[in-house]
Amino acid sequence: MPDRRSFLLGFGPWFALCANPLAQRVPIRGRAAVTDLHGLSDENTYVSDPPDCGPLAWNHFVRTLIVARGCDPPYASRLFGYLALAQACAATDDGRSDVEDAIARAASSTALLRVARPNFRQFLEDEGHYDGLIAREAREKGLSRMQVEDARRTGGRAAERILERMALDRADEAHDTSWPKGVGLWRSDENRPPVRPMWGEVRAALVNTREFELHPPPEVRDEAFRTAIEEVAVRSARPTEEERNRVFLWADAAGTSTPAGHWNRIACRLAEKYQRSDRSALDALTLASLAMFDAGILCWRTKYAYWFARPHDMNSSIHPLLKVPNFPSYPSGHSAFSSAAATVLGHFYPEEDKSIVGMATDASESRIIAGLHYRFDCEEGVRIGRWVAKRAIALWQDRGRFGVDSWLRS
Repeated sequence: MPDRRSFLLGFGPWFALCANPLAQRVPIRGRAAVTDLHGLSDENTYVSDPPDCGPLAWNHFVRTLIVARGCDPPYASRLFGYLALAQACAATDDGRSDVEDAIARAASSTALLRVARPNFRQFLEDEGHYDGLIAREAREKGLSRMQVEDARRTGGRAAERILERMALDRADEAHDTSWPKGVGLWRSDENRPPVRPMWGEVRAALVNTREFELHPPPEVRDEAFRTAIEEVAVRSARPTEEERNRVFLWADAAGTSTPAGHWNRIACRLAEKYQRSDRSALDALTLASLAMFDAGILCWRTKYAYWFARPHDMNSSIHPLLKVPNFPSYPSGHSAFSSAAATVLGHFYPEEDKSIVGMATDASESRIIAGLHYRFDCEEGVRIGRWVAKRAIALWQDRGRFGVDSWLRS
């Protein structure tokens, strides 16, 4: 297979990915040894075989695939959500015996790969290779051939249901879009098509997004707008060194694992820090990822309901510190994804709630400093993320462990 490479352009160094994960181990050399303000986001990513078949290793692997495919933020959140759900639905409760833990790992790994293959086909062409990894670890843990096959069937059934749902969620439908023109309305740069203008119509995983009340942004002639754009102009023009670092840390721009991947990485670090079991780690990863997916749907619905202009479109003295994403300003996607993930993770890791909320605040504020968003963009994004996350947590408290039938909305 020819070697495909994806070069990731940004404010840090270029990154190189080998598209064939079987060929060689290729580091993505980003901001070396970068950590966020709370020490939970440091990672050098590479595409290679996972070191084991645990959920954290597979999550790392999925993040590299998201980068290699070049997914945009809302689409990446969908893949993270459904891949985690496939694992969680295939796994049985852990902690009863080493054998049952091994069966759960084999089942959940099989489910993830069956869902991943049609979405990352060019990177997972050698199906037998990864099936062999799963079988080898299972045998090393004492499973018989019959137990391995039973686990594969369990994983396959879960994956089939997830793939059926994904095929019906309208995420891959193509739409021709015309956009309004006028003062205060966003316009696409260089006549490029806007990113996923119909994403707000995608079928959500957990919540009824129609129950959410959209709030409009302020009018451009209002004092609230003038105050907000003045803040962007001042903060983006003279950021401190710490603020600039925060902007680049939370950039999560095109060619990265996106905000959803950033928060998946944080969830994995928390699971490692507190030595959570596979089952516990999967529960937090799955609920956080699905909440981000649903929050992204609501965020994109709002973006294309109001088509609000970016700050630099309204004030030519504003020069963004990052490349401007090709979709409307209001509300902030980073804020929606971050508040959804932080609210869920704070529920699963209450001892870290203050730190987690602080990271979400940093992510949201970084978009103002970068000159990409107004404060009211960020506040509305936070409202969306929290609204979704609170309902996701309520579902979790009501239904408990994940199952395909009980967790996917009809």
